[in-house]
Amino acid sequence: MEKRLHITPVQFFLGGIGTDAKHSFFQLLHQGTTTIPSDFIVFCKPSISSDALSEDTFLKQHEILVANCFAQNKALAIGSGRESGEKKN
Repeated sequence: MEKRLHITPVQFFLGGIGTDAKHSFFQLLHQGTTTIPSDFIVFCKPSISSDALSEDTFLKQHEILVANCFAQNKALAIGSGRESGEKKN
C-alpha cells in the first residue's frame, strides 16, 4: 500500500561534538517553521585516549556533553514557555 508523505523527506547527518556543532543547524531545529524528526545519539561511556586531559576532567566534560544532548532533546520535544525567553527584571 502506497502512502504519500505530508513532509519533505530529507536525511542529513550532523557529526561532531554537540556543543561544537554548527549553530545554524540548531537554529533550524529550534526556531524553524518545519517539523524535523531527529535522533540524538550519545555515547554512555566515553573512549578515553592517551593524549586526552586527565581522566577526571575528560569524564566531567563527557558528563556535560551528555547533559547537553538530553537538554537539547527535551527542549525540542516539549519546548519552553514564552516567558523563558523574555528578559527578567
